[in-house]
Amino acid sequence: GAACGSEEDWYYYSPWRAPGAAPVFDACGMAGGTPVAGKFGGHYSATAHAKQGDLGSKTLRKAAPSVTWTAGQTVEVAWTVLANHGGGYQYRLCRASEPLTEACFQRLPLRFVGRQSLLWDRKPGD
Repeated sequence: GAACGSEEDWYYYSPWRAPGAAPVFDACGMAGGTPVAGKFGGHYSATAHAKQGDLGSKTLRKAAPSVTWTAGQTVEVAWTVLANHGGGYQYRLCRASEPLTEACFQRLPLRFVGRQSLLWDRKPGD
């Protein structure tokens, strides 16, 4: 195996190495998860919207809302992951009037309501 922190330690910065302590590159994410493709991160195929390493808070343009939710309303959402390495997730909001920072998103987490489920190995059309 690779020595911890060495050039061969591809997963040194991966969240499962220190749950809750993974660095936040940007409050709105980074295309590919790292500045450079490969090694411990993913590979982002460049699009008209972003390229590998682009920061979501700097790259994505402000757009008119396509959905409007009311405070206190319950909505159904879905999330998927290609390679599950454990851990969890949480939906959070940041007020449009505030800078998009991690602290802003930390102030407004959304609660899960009702039944939560896991669909494992689901086939298209199921």
